[in-house]
Order: sequence, then C-alpha cells, then structure tokens
Amino acid sequence: MGKCCSKRQESQPIGYKKADTGLSSKHSNGGSLDRYTADPNQRGVQARADIIRPRPTPCKLQIPHQQPRKTNPPVKSASHSQRSNKIVVALYNYTARESTDVSFMKGDRMEVLDDSEPDWWKVLHLTTLQEGLIPWNFVAVERSVESEDWFFENVSRKEAGKLLLVDENPRGTFLVRPSEHNPRGYSLSVKDWEEGRGHHVKHYKIKPLDNGGFFIATNQTFSSLPALVMAYSKNALGLCHVLSKPCPKPQPDMWDLGPELRDKWEINRNEIQLISELGNGNFGKVYYGKWRNKSRLIEQVDKGYRMPKPLNHPLPDSIYRLMLQCWDASPEKRPTFEFLNHYFESFNVTSEIPYLEPPTD
Repeated sequence: MGKCCSKRQESQPIGYKKADTGLSSKHSNGGSLDRYTADPNQRGVQARADIIRPRPTPCKLQIPHQQPRKTNPPVKSASHSQRSNKIVVALYNYTARESTDVSFMKGDRMEVLDDSEPDWWKVLHLTTLQEGLIPWNFVAVERSVESEDWFFENVSRKEAGKLLLVDENPRGTFLVRPSEHNPRGYSLSVKDWEEGRGHHVKHYKIKPLDNGGFFIATNQTFSSLPALVMAYSKNALGLCHVLSKPCPKPQPDMWDLGPELRDKWEINRNEIQLISELGNGNFGKVYYGKWRNKSRLIEQVDKGYRMPKPLNHPLPDSIYRLMLQCWDASPEKRPTFEFLNHYFESFNVTSEIPYLEPPTD
C-alpha cells in the first residue's frame, strides 16, 4: 500500500509503443520528468467561470446546397449560413424550462444549427428531432477530448485536488487537465493513499511529442490522450495506482435564465415552491425551494421590509419616498417609467437642493 510503483509487467499492454524519439529524462514512478520552463502566457482560471471548459468561438462553416430539414420547430429555424453540421454530445442532463428549450440526457447527440448566441445554442436533437435552445456549456463536440468524462478544462492543480479528495471517490480516481505551464501539455491528477499520509493527490506531467503523441514516461508513448488513459487504466505502469474511475464532473453554473427570461425583471410567484427554511439572510429568511421544479436557494424578503434611508444622507426625502413607491409589493401601485423619466427631468429645476457637478477625478 505504501509504494507508488506497481510491478513491471512482462508483456506490453495494448495502446503504447517503445519510444524512439531520442528523448531522455530521469524519472521515478512516471512522475518526475524534466521540468517545463514557465510559460509567460500561462492560462489562468476566471473567477466563477465555467470550470469545465472555455467558451468556443462560434462556428462559421457554410455548407452550400444543404436542404433545410422538414420539421415543426418551436422556434424560428436557423438560416442557411448559420448551419455548421457540428455534432455535439451532452455532458449532463438538462430539463427544458421554456417552450423554446430542448431537454436532453447525458450522452444524447445533437446537431448545432446556430451558435452565434454566446450562452444558448440552437440545436436539433438527433433522437427526438426537436429543435430548440440548449446551454452551451452542457455539451461538447462529439469525439473531442472535451467530451471525455475524465477531461476537465479550466481546473487548476488546487481545484483538482479538492475535486478528487471527496470521500466518495476511491483510490485511483483521476482527471486530466491542461497544463498550467505548457500550452501543449496536460496534467494527470490521481487520488492515492499511503500509510502515514492517508489520502492525497499526485500529479503527473503529460508531455507532447513532436508527432502529436503524448507520454508520461519516456519509454511509453501513446498516439492520443484517450490511448494514454486506456493504457494506465489497465496497468499502473509506474503510476501510484491504476486509473480506476474518472472524477465526477460538477455541473456548470448557469448565470442566465435563458433568452426568454433575460429581460424579465420579475418571476411569477406561482412558479416558486418553498420547501424548508434554512436560516436568515441580510433582508429576510432563506429557504430551500424550487423554481419550475428546479432546486434552488430562495431568499424571501421579510414582509413589509424596506431598506431604510441612511442617517445624515444627502438623498432628498422626496426621492426616498419615490423609492418606497417603486418597491411596492403590488406592481400596479409602482410608478411607471414614463412618470420616473418626467419626474427626474424636472427634479433639478424644482428641487431646492443645488445641482452638484460630478467629480472630475
């Protein structure tokens, strides 16, 4: 249990060949290869961004002479110039929330009809033949590295450790992520266990070859990342443990409720179901609830609570009273935008408070 290396096998496993590249490297357990030089263009991880993979650029491949499909789509059909003939596969389950959305299960195949919208792609589900919108970060191009369960884009070394050290993950749980130092390389992160150290994560560099292949140890090269993963899933070959299962992927955050709800400032209260109270927030009680049968945390503002005007604040009382009207629980009692526009256009003329120029610095 305490050793990182498995016993060398006599026969070569399928999926790798002896390297003849002339590369030399001192290594131990397949992990201590020559270090990369730091890349000045080291890729970073955006805060609160989708941790699975980056947003791809819109596809603009035009397919002349392609006939439009004869379907009854719930949304307007994509134009001829927007068709890409790109097939994507679902990474997660998704339940439609609008009539223009398409529901799908993990592994479903869809054809991208239009990906010009940054957050929502228009697709044709190749099984149900339904046409509609899907969140872009729930799918990946078919047969791409991004479509593999073990591949994690935009995950740092530290984040990989947190994901792998979840108690439910057994020894040998792994993931592959882009290298933080080599733009062409990758890193293999594996959960391990040792006497006296307990569970921990070991990281191995996956270096690229000039011919497009990859290797961890110089005497074992592979034509692709899937071939490398398959070989180490059958035999440790110097790693701390054989690769047992891909690390579960957390479902990416959805910051947009959808194109149909993007410009709506209010949600119908009948669509919200409060299940249990969790505690108190800044402005009221926090509930575990559902919006359109989707589990969410819901903060309920205390009935009648309105943010008070700070003491000694220069805000005129007339404007604060207008703010209270805008916060009225009944929409019909709130002032219209036309009224607000007219009010503030004439406010500086009728107000006794002198107009102050904004600061220049």
